[in-house]
Amino acid sequence: MSERRLFFALEPPPQVRDQIARIKQLCAVDNRGRAVTEANLHLTLQFLGCIPEEQIAPLTVAAESLAAAPFELSLECFGHWKEPRVLWMGPQITPVPLLALQLGVENALEKRCAIKPEAKAYRPHVTLMRKLKVVESLPQMEPILWRVEQFSLMESISTVDGVVYKALKQWKLQAV
Repeated sequence: MSERRLFFALEPPPQVRDQIARIKQLCAVDNRGRAVTEANLHLTLQFLGCIPEEQIAPLTVAAESLAAAPFELSLECFGHWKEPRVLWMGPQITPVPLLALQLGVENALEKRCAIKPEAKAYRPHVTLMRKLKVVESLPQMEPILWRVEQFSLMESISTVDGVVYKALKQWKLQAV
């Protein structure tokens, strides 16, 4: 039985991805660590881990059951964690529609797929750097405004060149 490493996420549109990538490059100047590739920039809604192939269809059914309207997200602050040593950017205050979408994903997965929610509190963020050795300084930044209009089921694929994230399916957010 084959398994795939999966997660639900928000993928930034190209113009937002470009803005995040510019900030990431500025952060990489003074901070030692491994920068996340531009193609892998995302905001996780729910990490699933290794999922058997036959459970992917029920995951998509669970996601299709969600009703959420598009919303605005502002990435305006930096943060870092000592473990797992990452530098990230995210909203200062998590918008209610983002929390509702994340909770909707969590509840749908638990109800329809028996996948338990993560024990730790949800902290929305876009990872900029991994294996961070030290945080020297962070650039000043204007908030990055992101109109969230869809979410995705993503696969994490290990390659000889590093991890690649691939969207398996996407769902448009629509006014409810």
